[in-house]
Amino acid sequence: PTSDREIETEVDETYSTELALGQFTRLSFPGSGGTVEGRVSYLSPRIDTTTGGRVVRIAYPETAELPVGLTVDVNIVVERRDGALIVPRNAIRDAAHSPSVQVVRDGKVERQAVTFKDWPSPTVIVTEGLRAGDQVVLGAPQVEGARVNVVAAPPRGRDAAR
Repeated sequence: PTSDREIETEVDETYSTELALGQFTRLSFPGSGGTVEGRVSYLSPRIDTTTGGRVVRIAYPETAELPVGLTVDVNIVVERRDGALIVPRNAIRDAAHSPSVQVVRDGKVERQAVTFKDWPSPTVIVTEGLRAGDQVVLGAPQVEGARVNVVAAPPRGRDAAR
């Protein structure tokens, strides 16, 4: 980093073309329980052929007093979608060939084909196939047509970002 207000990291080349100066970021630190907002302040013009990564620097406010060397999780927001439906990545079945999720309708498990925006995150944005309020089966796959009792999912630890 070039100052006490920047974090330097690498982003895999697969995703590096979606980055732009000024993009909003969320930084979270072990044990902090919260996030700090930042902005992309530098993008290397080169991909490191050894690591396959592109160096990115993220500026954050001086008011965030963070020790040098602290581990940080960085989420760079490359796209915003109002009303986006997100599901845990592990809810997607056969993601590579025929992506679907299992949903509960009228107390029975059904397969529902979906289209989703893939990004290295524990959650994915479903762009087609689900509606707000659909009940998605989480955890181990269930037998299609099986009767199930719906229970609420445990609360998430933090917001998902892509």
